[in-house]
Amino acid sequence: MQPDCIGINPNCELNAAERAEIKKLSAEQIAGIDSALLTAGTDVWQKQAKVIAIVMGESKFNLPDVYFGERVQSLIKQGKLHVMGDPCYMQFSELKRADSPQP
Repeated sequence: MQPDCIGINPNCELNAAERAEIKKLSAEQIAGIDSALLTAGTDVWQKQAKVIAIVMGESKFNLPDVYFGERVQSLIKQGKLHVMGDPCYMQFSELKRADSPQP
């Protein structure tokens, strides 16, 4: 999946070696990463960078933060996460789970 922010934010692009490592992930491993992102997300707004840092810290994979950002974008498109701000700039955007209770 190519993130929507390619060309917008140069920090949002993976190099060839990183892409090669990511291609080795199975569908089950990707689903595990997505599940971890959803678990780290809460029912209150929190920085996207924080959610990604939590998951990266617990991950057994040595993948760049940009890849986790791509997975966040996929979860947003699937309607599983809500975003406030531009997800291409993870330090400035906030996330919460879509199944969060509304006030």
